Amino acid sequence: MKIHPDRLYAVLTGDIISSSQFSAEKRREVLSSITSTARKMPGFFSGLEIMGPDIYRGDGWQMLLSEPQFAMKAAFYLRAGLKSNLLADTRISIGIGSVDHLTSEGLAQAGGDAFFFSGTGLDSLNKRETLVCWLIEPVNTAKTQVAGETAILNAYLNTALLFAGRLVDEWSQSEAWAVLKILEGDTQEAIASDWIAKGQTSQQNVAKTLSRAGWTAIEQLLSIFAYHIRQYNPNRG
Repeated sequence: MKIHPDRLYAVLTGDIISSSQFSAEKRREVLSSITSTARKMPGFFSGLEIMGPDIYRGDGWQMLLSEPQFAMKAAFYLRAGLKSNLLADTRISIGIGSVDHLTSEGLAQAGGDAFFFSGTGLDSLNKRETLVCWLIEPVNTAKTQVAGETAILNAYLNTALLFAGRLVDEWSQSEAWAVLKILEGDTQEAIASDWIAKGQTSQQNVAKTLSRAGWTAIEQLLSIFAYHIRQYNPNRG
């Protein structure tokens, strides 16, 4: 991935929830699922490049996204992938900002605001919080925003994520699966056809499943997030 100093990037940093209750084999299985789900994203999110996920400390992971407007969508996608398999769940901190440098040694040696605030954001989460996001605008960007506006946007986004995170916390396997397929671009009809073929449900039940998952509110949040991040990222290299 080629780095441009005036662009924004997204770094997602996460760890496995309740990992101390898992065996080493289970933790490896969960991290493997996160990796395989993440590597599907460029196929569904147009123009996206990723680096990672890199695994660290036995239960943690980190990845870099070239297109920060997809960061929140990626966070929901990763959690949906895990919960749809009834494997586990992960906390996720999103840092959006500059990337100073990358090395051949992986993301652990990379630098920049996106990495710093993603890592510190994860450390700031309490036991009942699962999602956080911090936007740090490069000072030399061509369209500098007022610092107060960025602070207000961060406050609004993180308030919304407190509520959205609680929705995701309570997803059942079927709700997570329905959201996963919607995020991949499937229609409700396509999801229903797959489920009906397996004798599981009807199209009407797919709509009810997505409603229970809070999809309408989540979809609006993803749209608002992507719009604002695009406004902050005029220099796309």
